[in-house]
Amino acid sequence: MTVIDNDNPGIIGFTERNLIVRPRDEICSIIITREKGSSGEVSAEVCISNTGEALAGRAAQQGIDYIELAEPRITFKNGETKKVVHIKMPNTSVKEEMLKNDKTQDELTEEEREAKLTEIGNKSAFFQVELKNPVPEGLKLSRRHITFVEIRPQS
Repeated sequence: MTVIDNDNPGIIGFTERNLIVRPRDEICSIIITREKGSSGEVSAEVCISNTGEALAGRAAQQGIDYIELAEPRITFKNGETKKVVHIKMPNTSVKEEMLKNDKTQDELTEEEREAKLTEIGNKSAFFQVELKNPVPEGLKLSRRHITFVEIRPQS
């Protein structure tokens, strides 16, 4: 006889530690799973932040590279084991937007401006998505509670 313990609320986390998307995708879909139990309603916040300049590329910018989630809390109903979060990526020219926000753009020659556009356009942008503040208290987050997203330029 096999006893299945599904009175446990489970552990939630991302299915992947790293994702690669292209700017043309316009939406970054991230799968969150609930494992080792599915009893009761559980939730967590999905927080997006840039990763700084530490990675080989540039930090993604909110509003240019991605749009913050309107409702950052995801909720798994009793028995639910999978959710998909969709992060929008604006269909605009990231390079042009970044230059508009650059205070030195008026001081650039046309040649310098084109070189800067090329440099920005050839770098990947990175952001991090993290699960935080799980409810109910005591709900565990998986070791995969953080995922990194790379927006890789068109080749």
